[in-house]
Amino acid sequence: MVLCVTSVVSKDESKKDPYELPAVKIATKPKIDGNVTPEEWGGIPSGSGFFDSRTGQPTEGGTFWIAYDDKFIYFAAKLDAKDPKSLKATEYRSNVSLRSDDAVFLAVDVFGSLTNFNTFGINPRGATDIRIAGGRAAKREWLGEFLANGRITETGYEVEAQIPWGVMRLPESGKRNARIQVVRYDSKTQRQGDWRFTNSESSLIPTWTNVDLPKSGNGRSIKLLPFGYGGINKVNTIANAGLDLKTSISDRIDLVGTINPDFRNIENQVLSLDFSYFERLAGESRPFFLEGGQYFSTSMDAPLFAPQRINKFDFGVKTFGQVGDKSDFAMLDTVDIGVRNSFAGILKHKFSPFTSATFGMTSLTGNDTNDNTATYAAVGHQVGNWNLFGQHMLTRDTALGNGSRFNTGGFYSKNGLVSVLEYQQVSPQFLPRLGFAPERNYKGFAFSIDKTRTIPTGAVMETEFALSGQDYRTYDGNAPYRSGLTGVASATLRDGTDIDVAYSYEKFFGSHDRTLFLSVEKPRGDRYRHWQVDAIFGDISGEPYRSVRGLVSYRPAWNWQVDFSLQDVRHFTNTTQSILSTVYDIGRDMSISGRMVRTGSDTNAYMAFRKSGSKGAEYFVILGDPNARKFQAALVLKAVFPMEIRF
Repeated sequence: MVLCVTSVVSKDESKKDPYELPAVKIATKPKIDGNVTPEEWGGIPSGSGFFDSRTGQPTEGGTFWIAYDDKFIYFAAKLDAKDPKSLKATEYRSNVSLRSDDAVFLAVDVFGSLTNFNTFGINPRGATDIRIAGGRAAKREWLGEFLANGRITETGYEVEAQIPWGVMRLPESGKRNARIQVVRYDSKTQRQGDWRFTNSESSLIPTWTNVDLPKSGNGRSIKLLPFGYGGINKVNTIANAGLDLKTSISDRIDLVGTINPDFRNIENQVLSLDFSYFERLAGESRPFFLEGGQYFSTSMDAPLFAPQRINKFDFGVKTFGQVGDKSDFAMLDTVDIGVRNSFAGILKHKFSPFTSATFGMTSLTGNDTNDNTATYAAVGHQVGNWNLFGQHMLTRDTALGNGSRFNTGGFYSKNGLVSVLEYQQVSPQFLPRLGFAPERNYKGFAFSIDKTRTIPTGAVMETEFALSGQDYRTYDGNAPYRSGLTGVASATLRDGTDIDVAYSYEKFFGSHDRTLFLSVEKPRGDRYRHWQVDAIFGDISGEPYRSVRGLVSYRPAWNWQVDFSLQDVRHFTNTTQSILSTVYDIGRDMSISGRMVRTGSDTNAYMAFRKSGSKGAEYFVILGDPNARKFQAALVLKAVFPMEIRF
């Protein structure tokens, strides 16, 4: 089949800007079968060559093509590989993580603002990975899917895909310049190769010129996910129902709501037994909070809003999106009737490709907690390879009074060298109860230097050396608080073996802590088949410390994954934690999963059957409670039935 091109490239190819690619609209779409032929793609603009995203050195090559019509973006790629038999393509399903597979990714910012990239990945088997700008939960009926196919060839692999415009949030229809980047991931080297090397300068991300955007199909319907569940436990019967909903207020703004939410089928992250002087926070996995989650992001080490703080609530609503081409916003409110109300709001504005600002506020009120408000303001500016930043937070709490946090510094990145210098000061009264601030009552400086080097030949594939440290005194400056240095050395061998060594010395008030960390992993970064052993020895808080942790991931069959970890910690007391989890895919839309967690003398286990993909409907049968500390004898059936009301 030959594509009919309705707009042609008039610019002399020899004079073409290497950081631009002309957009071409086609009248006849290609066959998405994973077989890239000149007859189908010969008349389409293409890009060739890939460069290591850190160092700018050429990687294994390849060519891609991109075109579009009123419904879809069409993408094809042929990627070279020296040893095609070593290509990794474990996943075969849609909307999954491809982080351990060889894959090619198309990143598209249709607004051209350099802040709202939608990323679509395809592995050599045609499995897909969707990451929509702003963050979306893994609900297929909300997220949308794109069609893709792939195959391994004698010289590498090739893929084809059609991506619906409707999956993305779109600006007004008409011609405009978008931004695109094509990235290939090499599972052997675990390095990323970019079509155009940007050296971390977002303004250099290539332009897809004169795209004639169609009218958005979003915003004219309400998607409803009513669910019900019932079952039995030791005490009584279980029966309840609820509703999730999503709609588009405009082409750029979404609204998500939930009534009587139920997260009993969500498996939360289990924290390890590693010692810490400060609170640790597990990752968030609940779909309501994942929707638009990126719009709520602020400081990484002390975020204004951490949804894990909100446990139980009766109903919630959130809205997020764009105001103009340069501003993003997000607002969330949850209500536990008669108990508490939680609110969070964030506004981000990009003044130019180099300068941006963020403002935010949270509010917590209720009968079971101290009333608390927190505000956040930050500015960032890029100067060459430097990213300069400043952040200021204020809190007001009925128990602690007024508190503040201020930090400023710079981040430098070039050719595998990354360094950070930062000044922080946090008052004793600082406490954002809806955020995460594990450390307070200090001020001082912190730094880090990290150098990664790739080696093209020989037994060693990559080396990394890092040095970090801090010198903090109490907020009033009268006493030492925390100071120390940490050195890290890492080497990755050509066969995937990764060896890490780290030594840390830290003074924390009156304690002199020394630890030696050793880790061996093979192959590095493969979440399907690998083993890892970590060990920490030393003295912490005046007592000998020893922690040994082993992890094994194995795939007995192409559709069966088993993971097991065991950690033994000897410090003030001896504690052991073991985690066994498994997933068996019955098909593309059915699976059986389970997890057993034993911490000390407490053991919990659960098993679940899931069926999804039948026009969006989902069914769960759950034995036990995935997140209880001890086993709960319960059997629950949960069913979700999607509906859509168009208007």
